[in-house]
Amino acid sequence: MGAASLLDGVRQARYSVQQDDSCGAKVGGAPETNLKKYSFFGDKSYFYGSNAQDMILKTASLADIPVIWDILQAAIAQRKEDGSTQWQDGYPNLETVTDDFVKGYAYVLVENEVVVAYAAIIFGEEPTYNDLQGEWLSHSDYVVVHRVATAPEYKGKGIATLLFEKIEALSISKNVFSIKVDTNFDNFPMLKILDKLGYTYCGEIVVRGAPRKAFEKLLK
Repeated sequence: MGAASLLDGVRQARYSVQQDDSCGAKVGGAPETNLKKYSFFGDKSYFYGSNAQDMILKTASLADIPVIWDILQAAIAQRKEDGSTQWQDGYPNLETVTDDFVKGYAYVLVENEVVVAYAAIIFGEEPTYNDLQGEWLSHSDYVVVHRVATAPEYKGKGIATLLFEKIEALSISKNVFSIKVDTNFDNFPMLKILDKLGYTYCGEIVVRGAPRKAFEKLLK
């Protein structure tokens, strides 16, 4: 299925859910929820809950796309409310999520089949990283993490930390021992998470005309 026809299917699925007046409508096994229940990467503490082991990082299904897009839409709104310029230029959008899915980049962290976080996880080269103004820690294979967002009912439980730890485990399982990520200068929650997890600031890149801080972590 091509990206264009897939996108049409996702839009139709969203329309069908919006027309369903029943209580507790579900999309992809996750409850359809008000957008205000989502926030962007707001975790500030480690996850100490007993159900951490029940959360699974897996590739997203087609049915997950509407839920992922709801989460990202709310994340965009949250960044605007925070006064950030990040994600205020029409990116990411539904086409971005669909493209992630088609290319195999779309991953979700789930608990009891409910999506609690999203990330695009890319095992391969990120072209913008070739123009780093600075120096990477390594020049071997790496994984890139983009478009991270979490569900707010898990805020304060360290879901972002758990998500990155599971990404580290996934990377190691594929014999890739470097993770690279970039973020906006004013995305302070993300910057705190990266500092807490031991990422090293390596320099700056330019994304869609705007400077971004770039980080790398070597896995042992």
